[in-house]
Amino acid sequence: GRHILIASILFALSQLASIYIIDVPKSIYHCPLNNNNDRHHRGLTHHYFGSPDENCYWSTSYAEAREKFVSLGNRLKEQVVQASNHNNDDDGNNQEIVLNIVDVQSISYDIAYRENNNYPKFLTSIEASDVNTPQTVLPEKDTIDVLLLTMRILESSNETTNNNNNNNNDEKKHNVDIIHASGTHGIEGYIGSAVQSRFLHELFMDNEKRLLTNNKNPHEQNNNVIPSSNNQVLRKVLLIHAVNPYGMRHHRRTN
Repeated sequence: GRHILIASILFALSQLASIYIIDVPKSIYHCPLNNNNDRHHRGLTHHYFGSPDENCYWSTSYAEAREKFVSLGNRLKEQVVQASNHNNDDDGNNQEIVLNIVDVQSISYDIAYRENNNYPKFLTSIEASDVNTPQTVLPEKDTIDVLLLTMRILESSNETTNNNNNNNNDEKKHNVDIIHASGTHGIEGYIGSAVQSRFLHELFMDNEKRLLTNNKNPHEQNNNVIPSSNNQVLRKVLLIHAVNPYGMRHHRRTN
């Protein structure tokens, strides 16, 4: 009986630790996050975007990893809207800004409600946002987040030949070409999240250069040639962050 009591106390303490220590946002992250309480604007500081560091892509908690993923998605949305507003300006003197990102959509939901068969709560937890609406940064209990990126890339000669022989291009434009998921096995999500953060950050930095220079020398920027209208294709990339948020939060492989 004594051993059972001790084991029960240790188990209770471990549960408290998982709630109040493991996943409480730290005051010091590998990559600085601001403390803004606004549900939409809390997240990465400008230091992260201006001075990229390899350590910034890594996280020590699920909450930190999620804030980075969602915040980067929100910044990409801001860039797409900024470029669109610039190009739609009737001034006539502005040079068109062409980003490699055409559209950003996002969705999040709390998987815990569905696993507990609480479908009304699950449905109310779903938050879908278009490019004009930032995603809520602060997480719920076990939130899965998804970004759908529509990207402009150069078309290869093989693709040109195939597309010329294919009459179903209008149907293909709705297909998802690449899916990258992190956290399928919970704790393993930290490396997957770091990969996603680096990918999103590199897209952000490329867009930032194009926005700052108004594409004055697009052919000289990182040797990336902006596709012309006759050799560009649109590709969709789906990023799923924390397939098993419970395991990622509690450093376990199971949900």
